[in-house]
Amino acid sequence: MILFIGLSSFAQQKVELRRIRQYNGDSVIVCGQMSKGQYDSLATGKPTFLFIGSVSPAQQLTVTIDGESRKKFALRPEEVFYLKNVCITGKVKVVQNKAAIAVSKPEQIVVRE
Repeated sequence: MILFIGLSSFAQQKVELRRIRQYNGDSVIVCGQMSKGQYDSLATGKPTFLFIGSVSPAQQLTVTIDGESRKKFALRPEEVFYLKNVCITGKVKVVQNKAAIAVSKPEQIVVRE
């Protein structure tokens, strides 16, 4: 019984995209349409940004992929997921009222049919 309770605290909960900011610090699964993607090869860390729900600055969620993690993707994430409904798994971080999830492996983004 103790083992079960301990494991359940690590389970991600599925949350609605429109409520994502309420889950700051929580590990979640959230789904929505990727409206725009951007790879910034000149910035420190060479990040990729995937905007979910709308285009920046009105996006409901920004998915960030650092340059090292980007190498793990077979194809360019900003192209592969463009206009697709995706589900993202990860820890929510809210900064200046904007929600973000940092993705470090391809399995954290799944196309939803």
